[in-house]
Amino acid sequence: MFASYSMSFLFLFLLAGQGGEESTLRNYEYEIPAALQAWVKEHAPGTNLRTTRIKLAVARNIPRPDLRFRNSTIDLNPANPLVMVQAGGGSEVYELRKENEELKARLDRLEKLLEGGSKTTTTTTTEPANEPVNETAHPDMKTLPGWLVELHPWRKDLQLSADAKRTMVVENCEFTGTLGATNDTEMSIYRFQGVFHAKDPGRYAFAIDTTCGFGHSCQLSYSVDNNELIRFSGETETQLMEGLPLEPGNHKLSFVITLQKNFFLKYSPGQQFKWKPMVKVPSDLNFRDFTPDELFVQIPRNANMGSRRC
Repeated sequence: MFASYSMSFLFLFLLAGQGGEESTLRNYEYEIPAALQAWVKEHAPGTNLRTTRIKLAVARNIPRPDLRFRNSTIDLNPANPLVMVQAGGGSEVYELRKENEELKARLDRLEKLLEGGSKTTTTTTTEPANEPVNETAHPDMKTLPGWLVELHPWRKDLQLSADAKRTMVVENCEFTGTLGATNDTEMSIYRFQGVFHAKDPGRYAFAIDTTCGFGHSCQLSYSVDNNELIRFSGETETQLMEGLPLEPGNHKLSFVITLQKNFFLKYSPGQQFKWKPMVKVPSDLNFRDFTPDELFVQIPRNANMGSRRC
């Protein structure tokens, strides 16, 4: 019987963090059973355990238990298949939800560590935030979430000019023909460029919710890794989409969109000319917005430019 209590007593000490660095949860009062007090008195003379407090802690290499109680009494009965905690003195009982075999396996491992006189430390890792994934970092470049947008002068041949009249970085959202305009009549040919980070291999689909309304026919060309994926011209209110297989890593996205003419019965670029880029990765069921760690751009570090919000 004393051997069984010895195992329970050792288990409490192991929970108290003797097998590694401690992460203290809370102090809890408990009473030591008389039989265990006798065992402690015999094997550790001078130790008074009649009423004491234990610092309940968990070594970092043991999952943190679900402790939903206060002022609790710990039942040290070694016959229990689980370590039980009884709340207050009432009837509600919470289990630490660790099966006996799992506890025994952890106990065996910790006993071996104690016998060897060594302590192990586990490096704590922090999950990365949703930040752009820059696989080709360069000290002279900085990474921003969103698209690099060039505004080129509108031309009848709908071709990009050698130089953009304005350039900006914008987060992904629903865009309109008023983007970057300096007055109510200015028209532009828009070129969007970005880097898309594919996390897993599989089929990726890209879409643009497009509104080229009455009297505002448009032209769109969308490319992935310099290969045209979507081409459209005319009037529409639909989702233009296409997919392709991609390997994990960074891929270049680019699309050019513009109105096809510069004369209108009523020019309404804010209502009749709109588009929103979207994506569907292998784990998605439907198209959705890009996340900041999926879509980003790289610009010179000394550029006085940040990502514009929608």
